[in-house]
Amino acid sequence: MKIAILGSGAVGGYFGARLADAGEDLAFIARGRQLARQSARGGELIEPVEQELERHQWANVAAASSPRASSSASTSNTPLRSARRSPANAALPKSPSLTSSAPNARRTSVGSAGVRSDSRASGPNTVAPTVSEVFRFLSRRRSFVHLTVASALWCFVGYGMTQWAAPFLIRVHGLDVKVVGTIVGLFFGIGGGAGALIGGLLGSHLGALHPRYYMLAPMVASLVALPFALGFYLIHSTPLAIACFAIPSMTTTFFFANCLAAMQSLVPVRMRAMTSAIYLSAVTIIGLALGPTTVGLLSDFYRRAWIDTSSIAPEAAQYYAGAEGLRWALVTCSVVSLWAAFHFYLASRTLKEDLVRVYET
Repeated sequence: MKIAILGSGAVGGYFGARLADAGEDLAFIARGRQLARQSARGGELIEPVEQELERHQWANVAAASSPRASSSASTSNTPLRSARRSPANAALPKSPSLTSSAPNARRTSVGSAGVRSDSRASGPNTVAPTVSEVFRFLSRRRSFVHLTVASALWCFVGYGMTQWAAPFLIRVHGLDVKVVGTIVGLFFGIGGGAGALIGGLLGSHLGALHPRYYMLAPMVASLVALPFALGFYLIHSTPLAIACFAIPSMTTTFFFANCLAAMQSLVPVRMRAMTSAIYLSAVTIIGLALGPTTVGLLSDFYRRAWIDTSSIAPEAAQYYAGAEGLRWALVTCSVVSLWAAFHFYLASRTLKEDLVRVYET
């Protein structure tokens, strides 16, 4: 199949370069100043690819010979070239405006017969790795193992709070269902969205200094959130408890952007889909399945075996035991965030090393 790029400007040139590099037979179509510019100087696409910068060049690419001629296009016999270079600090990508190349460039030829690429290109005929190969690859990346465990443990705490915050406010503080729905909805909706955005922005800014900050940022967030979560569970003043609730509700999503960016950068392109599936499976099973369930089981356990109701009237004893059991179940599970912070720290220690190793395999 032949593909024509109608208007090879910024967007068309980008997608055209990517399609050509993937092995597609295509022609570029341009007119006016864009036609004159590309006919004289060709085009160049420079973009970050994980820890590398990739440069695509094409010269005298196809063009319509008149402003209204959109169907008469021809491909250029000038090769499209790609060059990659690992930056000195091996940091994660920041901006698509960097310009670097390397003498040991990978080359891909474009002509009337299509694109011919070397074995390193990720073209349509590249064989995808098997599930066992992806597991073996990931098992040798300690930073991936630790960031996955840390994310799962943090989701264990976060999902437990998310599911049980409303019953906690109703049972312990006696709030109306409508009021609780408004508080929980605003805190987790707006606060959770703001936390994800702040986490990503902070990680990108600090990650430019060193890749380890992609993991240290969520580590610090989990440590900061813990005392506020304990305050939410243990403080008897309702307004003060709700104020404490704002911080942990925001940090429940703080780690996602950094962990997803680091995870995708730790594996080759053809392993990313399976890697994402493995990561999300661990987070879902440990976080969403086990987190709220563990809180409920501990609440029942504390209610039956630990809460002293001897000094309370019989009609109020069951209600008090249920409220206090839920309180201490949430307190117990919130301490798991320390375990998550420890694995974020371990991931930060080997992240840069593992990022460099991706391109040595």
